[in-house]
Amino acid sequence: MRTLLTIACVVLATVLPANAEGETGHRERLKLKHACEGSILVVGAEKDAKPYAELLGVAGFTVTVRAFDVPDLEEAAAKADLVVLAPGLPIPQQNRSQPPDHTLEKLHAKRIVAMGESGANALDGLHLLIGGMSCWSVEGGPAQVAIPKGREGTPFASILESPCAIDAARDEEGWTEVTLCRAPGSCEHRESYDAGKFPEGTLGIGRSTQSLHHWGIAKQGDYLLWGPGCAAGALSFDGERLFVNVCDAMLHAKHEEVVFPAKTMLQVGKTSAKLIGGCRDKYCVVPKKAGKFRLQVRWEASWALTALLFTPSDEGDDRKDGTSPLEMEWEVSTTDVDKEFRVEVMSYTLPEGEEVPYTLVLEER
Repeated sequence: MRTLLTIACVVLATVLPANAEGETGHRERLKLKHACEGSILVVGAEKDAKPYAELLGVAGFTVTVRAFDVPDLEEAAAKADLVVLAPGLPIPQQNRSQPPDHTLEKLHAKRIVAMGESGANALDGLHLLIGGMSCWSVEGGPAQVAIPKGREGTPFASILESPCAIDAARDEEGWTEVTLCRAPGSCEHRESYDAGKFPEGTLGIGRSTQSLHHWGIAKQGDYLLWGPGCAAGALSFDGERLFVNVCDAMLHAKHEEVVFPAKTMLQVGKTSAKLIGGCRDKYCVVPKKAGKFRLQVRWEASWALTALLFTPSDEGDDRKDGTSPLEMEWEVSTTDVDKEFRVEVMSYTLPEGEEVPYTLVLEER
């Protein structure tokens, strides 16, 4: 991600006016209730960034487009109210062993909308819960999200109504389904996993229509993941409207510090817990000396569980599936002492909301 700030700056279009020639039909298509206000910087290659900038310009925003390789990104963003990271940025997925990359944190006074795979990877640089390592990829179909009611008190309470009107009915439970992309296969979509429920400080805005716990639109602090990584021209009309509404909501949102949930430390010995269907229990092991560790997961119910091990270097990751007991061993080298090993317990078969008591037995050998 450091390359985001290290190559020469190229200005693609200084400012795209809000009233460009021939925009009347597009403005009507957006069903704007009122023109938007505020300045937005769209960062990306011209073919990826400019169409999104034009869409936002038609909505009324003052939009600047710049190439992604800018050494003075902080200075450029200082003139904008919102920064949009267009799809296609050359930002690889982060490795858990890498320390946080604070490139985006330099823009923390601004709100950031990160789009698609590269945007999710950019959020990984701050180890955010909505970053790429917590996402799955949805390909081969039109990206859809379900917008919940009950976002009162947040900037997203009216994202189906304003500034663009989206004609979609709520179901009996208060969810509104919105198709974001025009045609099957036209959009690769990233969706962030909430591990059962997002913790305080992280907000799910648009949930997957295929999963109860994956979100194509989610916010943490001043950062928002917009899951679709498609070209602007592949968005459906409702997708265009929702994108404009989300950017408008982010632009007017108050500054919010990034909050991470407290970690559950796993100590040597027995730990009793209860897994709830649809959730994933997460633990941290921080060894104080080199050696071998052995973990057992025991339970009495007939449901199959899954135990996952994530090592600091990713090289010794492990996974066990099946009925009780599950067992895994790993070795801690001197270079991994005082580093974080992650253990997760979940189930692909346990019904939503059903509970299974279990016991973790950690031994240092």
